[in-house]
Amino acid sequence: MSFWIVFAVFLSLCLFGAVVFIMSAGVILYLTSLTNDHAHLDTKSVSQAEHTTVMKAHTRDPRVMEPLNAAKERWYARVDSGEVEPITVHSFDGLLLSGWLWKVPDAANCAVIVHGMQDSGAGMGYQAEEYHGNGWNVLVIDQRAHGESEGTKRTMGVREADDIGAWLLDLEKRLPGSRVFLHGVSMGAATVLLYGGKAKSISPLVKGIIADSSYAAYAPVFLRLIRMIFPNRVMSFALLAGADLASLVLSGIGFSRMTPKNALKSIPVPVILFHGQKDVLVPIGMVRSFLAAADSLAFEVVVIPDAPHIGAYFYAPELYMKKIIDLSGRV
Repeated sequence: MSFWIVFAVFLSLCLFGAVVFIMSAGVILYLTSLTNDHAHLDTKSVSQAEHTTVMKAHTRDPRVMEPLNAAKERWYARVDSGEVEPITVHSFDGLLLSGWLWKVPDAANCAVIVHGMQDSGAGMGYQAEEYHGNGWNVLVIDQRAHGESEGTKRTMGVREADDIGAWLLDLEKRLPGSRVFLHGVSMGAATVLLYGGKAKSISPLVKGIIADSSYAAYAPVFLRLIRMIFPNRVMSFALLAGADLASLVLSGIGFSRMTPKNALKSIPVPVILFHGQKDVLVPIGMVRSFLAAADSLAFEVVVIPDAPHIGAYFYAPELYMKKIIDLSGRV
């Protein structure tokens, strides 16, 4: 066997090994980030990237976290006391989804509040209080694979958008004739935008959508996390491809479908997009992507100075709620 044949075989084995390594690492990144059924896969480097870097900067901001956590405790107390009504629905694929309905007698409007990644409905207690205080009914949900809802895989708003449809079918029976406004934060914002993009099947109850800190596309956000672990450009893109393939194989949803900006042109109701100027998880540049994708005068962007990821409300609560109440008065 000639030297060149041996060399070619060796090179092929090296390339094959590299591909296997990258794909395996991509699968691990997918499992640690987008599922909740893994065990002992959260490596030290992934943990550091998620919790001790700018990716989680907003969780160290007392202006955000102190009122958020206080409202969360009040929400738990309301659940325990029976002040809010626990309800469940089944998703299109058979998952039992949990939510809580906080009613106001004779209310015309209802807010459906959708939390973000690795959170639960309780984390949106602050927003539930605002709506309820303004005389609205409030439905707070746990998204699939979060909180008390079933499921193990997160699709960053894609299948979750179908779950919103299940909740709205339930509301049509519980609160017939109600004017519903969907309000999502971070991944929840992507969920409500992707639901709104289903123009032919959107519930007639829905009159408006509020999206706070949504990514225009998830792949760049995931790549940002990877590059904090593996700064090498080629390696990081290869790992992104591995995680994308893992998502497609294991959940049926590839990263290309996790793109809320593509839904904008199909949304038949007004949209308000809130974003923090100093959001480092979902950079302000993504707002420009939304603007480029939107062609409707019913799409409004509100950028809050100095606010971090999910911080728009906490940095300007009066302006935030005024924009929402004004929207409800226009439709």
